[in-house]
Amino acid sequence: MQEDFFLKAPVQDDWVKRYVQLMLDDDSIHCIQLTDQAVIATGLSQYEGLCNVDLRQRYFVSCQAALWRKDVLRSYLRGHENAWQFEEFGSKRGRYLRHNFYAVDPSRVKLDVFEIIPYVFTGIVQGRWKEEVPQLFEAHGIAIDYTLRGFLKQAPPRSLLDKVDTFRKRFPVMLRSYIDLILLAKGRKVD
Repeated sequence: MQEDFFLKAPVQDDWVKRYVQLMLDDDSIHCIQLTDQAVIATGLSQYEGLCNVDLRQRYFVSCQAALWRKDVLRSYLRGHENAWQFEEFGSKRGRYLRHNFYAVDPSRVKLDVFEIIPYVFTGIVQGRWKEEVPQLFEAHGIAIDYTLRGFLKQAPPRSLLDKVDTFRKRFPVMLRSYIDLILLAKGRKVD
């Protein structure tokens, strides 16, 4: 999970423990997404309460709440990538790495109905607070000066110059990640 995922209610520890035990018992399970918001499930798997994850979808590697095998997670991480780039390029790397990804059954786990780890998905976007955060913080006695960051809906539109500058700064990382993908496609190990 990331640092701006704010818990809304207690974690369903029994569910987490059950999936941890499942991973301990079966080392062919590489990742279990614990929310219905991270990936698209493609049908029930051989494991009760879990669905298969289609590795062809754009973002099946996600920073949302999940259980990972540490060595598998490390094989997807790159020091030059931020969280968003990890999701994008990690998903592309996953098509070559071919690990077994599962997601909780979306008929059992639903946002705002029943969540294993109930949290606000990304409380800060583009450096600004999402509008749902103040109510949650107030309910838990957390005082924040929201004027320092402002709210997402108040963000001015980005100029073309800002967008070009952002691309210019991200280009070296993207190039490095694409080279990484080319090496993986050729069967070469990448660290």
